[in-house]
Order: sequence, then structure tokens, then C-alpha cells
Amino acid sequence: IFLDKNFSFVLIGEEEVELGINKKYLESGAVSKFFGKKIDNIKITNNIDNTKVGEYKVNYSSKVLFITKRLQRKVIVKEDAEVETKDETKQY
Repeated sequence: IFLDKNFSFVLIGEEEVELGINKKYLESGAVSKFFGKKIDNIKITNNIDNTKVGEYKVNYSSKVLFITKRLQRKVIVKEDAEVETKDETKQY
């Protein structure tokens, strides 16, 4: 439990994103830290089909020692989505 409390894993940007049909999905990413030090062992997978209207998932996982943490972002592809393009990159 002590190690788990010192392992943080957070999404960069929103948990839910709207995407216009046929528009490219820009990955915002996630940040994983162990004892305050950033670690680069994040796996990202998704089932996004930007040519079809629907809800899709982007799955993130990060593992340190025997601890695995998972996050998920929902991407909604819409016909008429007004997607704001903004830089969600943050320094952590």
C-alpha cells in the first residue's frame, strides 16, 4: 500500500473528447510518476474509427514493480462536432 500511494497516474486533458467525423485524433497522453519522478512506461491503445460516428475508448496503463494502474478516455466521433483545437500539454 505504501508503494501504491507513491505511484500517480493521470490523464493530460479531458476524460471525454468530441471529434468531428474524418478528423484526426490528437493524443493528449498521460503522466505517470513514482515517488515524484516521471516514468515513461505508459501503454496507450484505442479502437477509434474516425470514419464512423460513435463512442470509442482510449486505454492507458502504467506499471511499476507489481502495481498496474489504468485510465480511460472516451472519444465521441460526431457528424457535426465543433472541436476546439487547444494545446492540452501541461508540465507535471
